[in-house]
Amino acid sequence: MPRQDTVTEARIHNLTACLTPALTLLEGLNDAFGPPFIQAIAKTVQALIAGVQNIKRNKNECFQLLESIHQVLYPLIHLHLKSETVGSLPPVVLEDIAQFTEYVE
Repeated sequence: MPRQDTVTEARIHNLTACLTPALTLLEGLNDAFGPPFIQAIAKTVQALIAGVQNIKRNKNECFQLLESIHQVLYPLIHLHLKSETVGSLPPVVLEDIAQFTEYVE
């Protein structure tokens, strides 16, 4: 009989399943428009996903961080796609994204 995933393993799987398409979208936005900070955010999230799968201590804190990133990442992508000038964001929004990037890094 196959072993059941633990709650922790299920959380890892669910977060990875949600964040992976977001990373694909971010890479596409970066390739198409080259907006500032997008590549840094994507690479940092990729590193966090890889790290959280191997971490032994502080898993709950790491999961909470990934869940917070998930909650911010999708609205960020939506905001970018729905901006008045596709591929361009107002300076105030870019400043907020820069702060988010610093937080994630």
